[in-house]
Amino acid sequence: MASAGIHLPMLLILYRSTVLTRFLLLEHLLPSFGTSPITRVSTRLDERGTLEVIEKVYPGMLEGLAEHEGIGFIMVRSEDRGPVVIGENGRYYLNADQVEGENPLEHFGPNVVSHLKRTDSFPDTPDILVNSFYDPEKKEGAAFEELIGFHGGLGGYQTQPFLLYPAEWDLGTEKIVGAERVYKVLKGKLVDLQKDPAATRSNAQ
Repeated sequence: MASAGIHLPMLLILYRSTVLTRFLLLEHLLPSFGTSPITRVSTRLDERGTLEVIEKVYPGMLEGLAEHEGIGFIMVRSEDRGPVVIGENGRYYLNADQVEGENPLEHFGPNVVSHLKRTDSFPDTPDILVNSFYDPEKKEGAAFEELIGFHGGLGGYQTQPFLLYPAEWDLGTEKIVGAERVYKVLKGKLVDLQKDPAATRSNAQ
């Protein structure tokens, strides 16, 4: 289920911030947009650009992003402190579970920290991960493209999914959290069905 989304064209999100405009015009940085409230920005450095390097090369740019009205938070990696989430009025150091100022992840669901840590661990994680704002009262956010849908990032009903499966399946009592866990559960059931073709035919009827 996707929550209602504010129809904010991509150009509105990108170009109303002077800092972000200057940032995108520099040819050393590559923004990548998808049909979701999440955007990836990468430098052309040989290695992932860290918080320290980005703040040195582009002073004020990270704060400019975090303060933009269409952005809820950004995530970068610190050389000394690991993944850092930066919001308009605070920072969250994920590895230390330490918040300075206001918690930028307060309205993004109970599993947001584990999801972001997992994303940070990927070898192709971008230098800057940008997530849309989310208004918990209006239940609205913004996607970084022309569609009205709101899915694929963090915030809203997309953080409250459900799994529809046959009643006879026993999935145990462990919570199923995240795409990786869903895959393992369904893959396991597929293996079980392949071992018992008769059960597969029975379920199909």
